[in-house]
Amino acid sequence: MWLFLGDLAYAAEQEKRQRIEQVASDYARSQAGEGKLDIRARLPDSRLSLPRCKDTPVASAARYSQRMQVRVSCPGSWALYVPVTISQQKQLVVLNRSLASGEIVSASDISLRWQAVSDVGYGHFEDTEAVIGRRLARPVRAGQILRPNQLRQAFSVRKGDTVTLISRIAGVEIRSRGTAEHDAVENARVNVRNLSSGKRVQGYARGSGIVEVQG
Repeated sequence: MWLFLGDLAYAAEQEKRQRIEQVASDYARSQAGEGKLDIRARLPDSRLSLPRCKDTPVASAARYSQRMQVRVSCPGSWALYVPVTISQQKQLVVLNRSLASGEIVSASDISLRWQAVSDVGYGHFEDTEAVIGRRLARPVRAGQILRPNQLRQAFSVRKGDTVTLISRIAGVEIRSRGTAEHDAVENARVNVRNLSSGKRVQGYARGSGIVEVQG
């Protein structure tokens, strides 16, 4: 077999593992279709030693999946399989600043960040409106992804708020004003001081600023 000087130079060089991994990654991306994806191709053996391929290595796979084996080959020289993992990325809600337990999440406290869903595990938010106004059940540091078990239901009534008292007597609705004596989530009992009579009444928080007095 005759080898030209250029061929000898290529034979003396070693194929870079980064190029092999990139070829596998590019192939997986071409098969994945549209969408923001996190694709990771990683050769298991860092000591791999292969002659440099004169042409661009060729990639193929028997089937597409989130965990696949991509065959990368140098025609007439070598071939190997590269493990590739594919994960969809989504915009998830994260904290912009650290918050203490009991603090209320505001719009300025949160933002959306692209994240590989497979790295997050179960439980996250994709909609900022789903967390605004809710209380933290424990301290959470800035940059962390917010999870459902870190949040409590938002208060429907806050201590000191002026609320509307609604009572019904014989089918007639009577409204008055009062001051809430403590925080309460929706449908929870709350004590209110009636501003007209000065009496304390007990009712149920029904939405923002509404307390229903029964009986």
